[in-house]
Amino acid sequence: MTSGSKLYDAMCNLSERERQWMYLLGKDDNFATHRYSFGGLNDIYESFMLDIAGACRMPVTRLFGQAPAGMNATGESDMENYYETVQKGQETYFAPVIDKLLTDHVYIGIPK
Repeated sequence: MTSGSKLYDAMCNLSERERQWMYLLGKDDNFATHRYSFGGLNDIYESFMLDIAGACRMPVTRLFGQAPAGMNATGESDMENYYETVQKGQETYFAPVIDKLLTDHVYIGIPK
C-alpha cells in the first residue's frame, strides 16, 4: 500500500475502533474462523468454589457471598456448623493462650 492510493486513504480515514477489527491478508494467506465452547466453565467454577470453601472450612455462602441453592435451602445449618467450628478453634487454640497471659499478668503484678 502506498501513500495516495485509494485503499491507503480509506484506511487512514477509519477510526481506531474500526481498524481494530480489520485484517490485511496477502493473496497467498488464508483466513479461518474457529468456534469455541465455554459451556462447561460454570461447572468448573462451581467445583472450584466448593474445593476452596472446603479447604478454608467455610460455607460457600459465607466465603463467596453466594445465596444458598436448592429446594428449601436457607444455609442456616451450614452457618451453625461454621460457627461451632470457629468456637471450637477458639476454645482449643486461643483460650489456653489467653488464660496464660491473664494468669501471668496477675502473678507478675504488671500494672494495668
